[in-house]
Formats: sequence, C-alpha cells, structure tokens
Amino acid sequence: MATNNAINYRPISWFVYPSIDTDDQTGDGTGISPFFDTTKFLIGGATFFGHQIGAPVAGYYMINAQVTFGNVAAHTAASINILNTTTGEQSTPCECNPSVLKDSSDKFMLSTQAVFYLNVGDFIGVTCVVSGGAKTVDLLSGIASEPLTWFSGAILI
Repeated sequence: MATNNAINYRPISWFVYPSIDTDDQTGDGTGISPFFDTTKFLIGGATFFGHQIGAPVAGYYMINAQVTFGNVAAHTAASINILNTTTGEQSTPCECNPSVLKDSSDKFMLSTQAVFYLNVGDFIGVTCVVSGGAKTVDLLSGIASEPLTWFSGAILI
C-alpha cells in the first residue's frame, strides 16, 4: 500500500496457445496436458514453461482455458480442468459427451474457468481427458489470430 493509502496494483496476466496441432493423443482416458508454445501476451512477471504458468506473486487468479479436439467420431466422454501442479489442487472438471456435441467434421471444444489462490512460485496448468472411443484424438491449435486451444489468466485484487 502506498503512503497515501492507495493500493499499488501490479497487473499480471497471460494468454498462451499452441502454434501447431498435437495429433494422435490417446483417446482411452489417459490425461493430456496441452503444450502451449506461443504467447500472445505475458505481463507482470508470470513465468511460462510450455505446459504451465508460474505465479510471480501470491494472490487470487482467474484462470481460463479452452481445448478444441479433432477426430472424436465415437468418443463418449471428455473433460477439462485446471490444475495447480505445485499443490495438486484442481478445479471441478467440465465434462461432456463429445459424440453429441461434435460438429460435422468430428471437432468439439471444451472450456472452463476457475479462481485459484496461488503462492509465489506455484504453477498452474490445463489437463484434459477423452475416452470411450478406439481412435486417437487431436488437439487443434487454430491460427495465431484465432487460436482454438488456449490458456489465459490474470491476478484479481
């Protein structure tokens, strides 16, 4: 807090996405951690390590994620959640049946958001699972101006 009782707010935020599709991920219920290799922005000292972001200061963070899957012709279950990889704390998974939600080209997307308290040095990431089908699935990246899979967050006051 400043001497005039004003709150010194340090903006911390990020938006990262994969630059290429990740093909042939198992669709048998094995966990998948998307690899985010491109930053649209990384502000305020957050640390970026591909699968996860490190918190530069302690506080409450609003975390958002979206994963777009391809090749989900017969899969019957999918979920996405946000995971504090340091403590093991995780959000409630967003779950659905992709065979009902997929489009005509066998693609569908899941998104989720959660508020986490992160300590300095805690890392946060995204995990997802697709199951109930024999084929592998793809994680689709999209294009830089319109990513289909992404991970973002910002500190809350």
